Amino acid sequence: MRSLFFLMVFIPLLSIAQNKRKGKVSYSKGTLFAEVGLNKTNYFNNSVQFQGIGYDFTLANGNPKDNIIGTNGPQIDAKIGYYVGKNWALNLGYNRMNYRYYDNGSVTLNGKINPGVDPSSYFSGSYVNQLVSLDSNQFVFANEAISNFSLGLMRTDHLFALGSQRNFLVASNIGANLGALVSNSTFNFAGKNETGTTSLSGISFSGNVGLRFEFFKKVYLLTNFTTGYHNQFSIRTREAELNAKAIQGVWFTQFNVAFGMLFYVRPTNDCSTCPVW
Repeated sequence: MRSLFFLMVFIPLLSIAQNKRKGKVSYSKGTLFAEVGLNKTNYFNNSVQFQGIGYDFTLANGNPKDNIIGTNGPQIDAKIGYYVGKNWALNLGYNRMNYRYYDNGSVTLNGKINPGVDPSSYFSGSYVNQLVSLDSNQFVFANEAISNFSLGLMRTDHLFALGSQRNFLVASNIGANLGALVSNSTFNFAGKNETGTTSLSGISFSGNVGLRFEFFKKVYLLTNFTTGYHNQFSIRTREAELNAKAIQGVWFTQFNVAFGMLFYVRPTNDCSTCPVW
């Protein structure tokens, strides 16, 4: 009789507890995520200053263009993050971009190039607001790869889900990032064409918003929009000349698509403290 009473009371309570216990939640504390994707970047008009032996000049109102494939590889994104609390994650990111100034692009030239510095005399003398057209046979400046190593803070919120098990879910991501920039530059000027000059060139900050489409609580597809600023105060342009550098600040927008995976390292459910068995 006691056993029957115990079963009649215990089994319903166990069933209720199991029903209350929710499944894994992708934004809960203890969830790890990793993703990789491609980006397309647009740069706003900007100025770039060049300094070196015998010259100090600025090209203003330039409009560099990116190349998704790039000479040093595609414009890729990679990120790994961890939810340190409900909805909030810290992440480490790698973002590779590139750009160059193409032929016939009109820019405004200011500054001075000493006579004899450029044997072709393409640039020589003092300039004040001089409109010039770029010719890649005489002048090239490109960041063949800008590697942005960043630390970010992100908030995730679930927007809606389908099915009783929520196996398809749409979430929003909002984040802010601070990064260090490593540049790989090409500089053709004054009869010298140098490629692959690498330097720690500056810092970057950005903000992003995106939608994450989750499947079976394991994998996801991310679409993301980012806007930010690169402050490159020391882009080395000559390996053998420590003082030869470019200085540039540029605003950008970026769209990227990424594939990611979710790992429930120390999973919790929506109560943020209870373990998911």
